[in-house]
Amino acid sequence: MKRLFPLFSALAAVPFVALLLVSLGYTLGEASLLAVMFLPGLFAFRHFLPQIRFAERRRGALQLFYLTGAVLTFEYVALMLTNFYLRYNASVWRYDITMPDLLQNPLFILLLLAACALPMHWIELRCNTQPARDRYVEFISDRRRVRLETERISYLESNDSEVWIHTSTGESLRTKTKISQWEQQLDDRFLRIHRSYIVNADRVARHTAGAVVVDGRTLEVSRKYRDSVRAAIPESAPSARVRHISNDKPS
Repeated sequence: MKRLFPLFSALAAVPFVALLLVSLGYTLGEASLLAVMFLPGLFAFRHFLPQIRFAERRRGALQLFYLTGAVLTFEYVALMLTNFYLRYNASVWRYDITMPDLLQNPLFILLLLAACALPMHWIELRCNTQPARDRYVEFISDRRRVRLETERISYLESNDSEVWIHTSTGESLRTKTKISQWEQQLDDRFLRIHRSYIVNADRVARHTAGAVVVDGRTLEVSRKYRDSVRAAIPESAPSARVRHISNDKPS
């Protein structure tokens, strides 16, 4: 149910936007259709904004600029085409594409998106202060069903068409489930650090910019995931030395 909350909260913003558009001269039906066109922008901001990191200010500012530009461009085109459709007069084959000046103002579109997105984000934080964590995970390993305590998982390693689950007790279990599926299935304590690795953040002893140490094993952190790893796990002292392990198949 919690996974559907973003959808329900976004849909709840549609009547608010529709009533505002009614004041610009649209009928309720027209305003409702135009209001739906704001949903992609809301979902884009909700999904991508938390991924922007301002540890490097210039990079974060550029990412925010590109995101804002992309959302504004999409919203303006969507609103213009929807307005074009609504104003079409089929009886005389004429097109009236005039749109209220306020709806053409990019600042107004941004303010409207912010007015809907910020309350959504605040309510979502209030309702999800402590994400639920699964106590057990079930999967098939070597043709037998395994029920494993989630906290016992140290890290997952993708090796060709197989994924190996390494536990805190030194056990390694083989599964055919793809690592991308494991990434979606596991809870928030598990962190993707490489196309081949997912680690249990609770079991990371230390890490540097390019590697993490989990239960005595050193795993590489790829450049793509370094920002998310840095944000999720406090970085070790610069003097800590780590040695990368190979991607050999576990014995």
